[in-house]
Amino acid sequence: MSYSSTTQRQTLRRRQSGQLNKSILIALSLIALVSVGFIKADSLKILGEHLTEQTIAWSAKQGFTIQRLDVAGRKQVSAQEMLKTLQAQSGTPIFSYCPQKAAARLSENPWFKTVFVERRLPDTVFVRVEERIPAARWQVRGKLAVIDVEGIVLTTENLGLYNDLPIIIGQEARHKVIDLFNLLQGEPSISKQLAAATWIGNRRWNLNLKNGIVIKLPSQDATRALSAFVAMDKQDKILERDIVSVDLRLDGQV
Repeated sequence: MSYSSTTQRQTLRRRQSGQLNKSILIALSLIALVSVGFIKADSLKILGEHLTEQTIAWSAKQGFTIQRLDVAGRKQVSAQEMLKTLQAQSGTPIFSYCPQKAAARLSENPWFKTVFVERRLPDTVFVRVEERIPAARWQVRGKLAVIDVEGIVLTTENLGLYNDLPIIIGQEARHKVIDLFNLLQGEPSISKQLAAATWIGNRRWNLNLKNGIVIKLPSQDATRALSAFVAMDKQDKILERDIVSVDLRLDGQV
């Protein structure tokens, strides 16, 4: 008796699955024929639009409506903002939902580096995003904005959440973030002490340390100059002295 019941349930599931696959095939075929076949003459275009609407309405009755929204990769952007932008209302016919338009709307958000949206039949809209990573706070004309390593402005709100990021100062400084990080990568002792970096004359950096000392780097061979100074500092403890700045702009002199 138990075996017979199990067999019946399996047969029913296979039948339902077959019906679902058949419905999917019919819905896709009708929508494809309508959308492709009636695009030349205006009268046929109107007829095609009407048939498309009728086909989509029929597909909704077969269960092809949005019931789930799966999002991968979201961290910084709120769920409410994602929902507002996606405009994927529960119960909407899934064939009337345009993934390309949804992806275009999401791409307008500077947080998103890449965006992918697709329909997963019969009832799911799937979204995968790659968010940009906050790298620094960019200061210009006294105002701050959070940027990534490419200099893309991500936000000017809730800046208190990013107090651990260094400040870079100057009109063109946001386009030099990668260069600055490469400069500091080999000198962790300086990087840990960095409070802000000012891009001077679109040529060189001043490094403002947390203890108030400013390191003035040259426009040429800044990496070599900084490395030489760090080696000197390890021996002579220069940064522990009561000084205002260290000028490295003249080759071979400090």
